[in-house]
Amino acid sequence: MNTRQWRVMSILTLLLMAATLVASTLLGGCGGQLELASGGNVPMKCHWAFMATAFTSLVGCVSATCAFFSKGTEARRMTTLLSLIISIACGILPSSAAIGVCGGAEMGCQTTTAIIWALTGCVAIISIVQLMRADPMDAQKPKMHL
Repeated sequence: MNTRQWRVMSILTLLLMAATLVASTLLGGCGGQLELASGGNVPMKCHWAFMATAFTSLVGCVSATCAFFSKGTEARRMTTLLSLIISIACGILPSSAAIGVCGGAEMGCQTTTAIIWALTGCVAIISIVQLMRADPMDAQKPKMHL
């Protein structure tokens, strides 16, 4: 993959991770509070899931920026692998396998989770393509014709 294609895909990854950050912070979870037996109030678990997703997607933005400026094959592979791992983590955090969100299908946190899954799924696909095509000199290597 040449440098121009690599940079376009890195910018696209950065934009998708930034959109995940915005979706996590602005759309967020439910505004309700859970009342404790002691009389205090705490935010619902979807609030914490989206806060963790926002922080993780912020790290993904840094990873995509590093991928944009990487030149060598190993640097490209490492930054892309980090973006792939972060996109998977952002998809898992609001699911029931990790922190989870509210159970009601009509609640806003379900919509936010679907948006985050779509965005991080696109990041994962782009990262897999970048990971397979990380060598900048791949097009210039001789091919074996059998």
